Amino acid sequence: MQGFVTQKRLGNMVENGFKKQSWTAIVTRVKLHTPENMEQLVNEKKCRSKFDAFKKQWRAWVAITTASGWSVDERDLPSNSPKVIETYFEKHEEARFFKTKTLPFKEELFELCEGKTATGRRAGGIQRILTQAAGHNVDVAPAKEADPVDVDEVGSPQEINMTGDPSQDTADDLAGDRAREKRAKERPA
Repeated sequence: MQGFVTQKRLGNMVENGFKKQSWTAIVTRVKLHTPENMEQLVNEKKCRSKFDAFKKQWRAWVAITTASGWSVDERDLPSNSPKVIETYFEKHEEARFFKTKTLPFKEELFELCEGKTATGRRAGGIQRILTQAAGHNVDVAPAKEADPVDVDEVGSPQEINMTGDPSQDTADDLAGDRAREKRAKERPA
């Protein structure tokens, strides 16, 4: 998972995926942690599939832990009344994993996915969940809507870091911030 995070920090993550050169680096890194007799099984297709599966788990985690009435218990599992839990897992097959297991690689997935797969009232959701799990009851303000100036020529928001924490900015975030500052200075008062 660290290979994915490294590639994102290098600015090689676009939308919800990675640039082509990133996959070569990711496959190489995974092979370093794979038993020698299994290395031939590691390839880009399998790494992409695994990343997609982790993103699917992330979306299910955010959906359940930010839904009204849900919390996270001391075992780091989604919690609600037994009847609500039973009904939810019956209707949401993708969330059944969380009946007995917590989200793997939570911090890494937060860095990779927050602000990309979570939208609306769920934006900032995992940050609130992590804060509450640490014993703090803090409300996190929802992410603000993108200003028209913050949209590139194809209509995509430039800002990737939706946490509001400047230390989490990617190279794309910093370049976008500089471009917005320049456009703001060039506008007539």
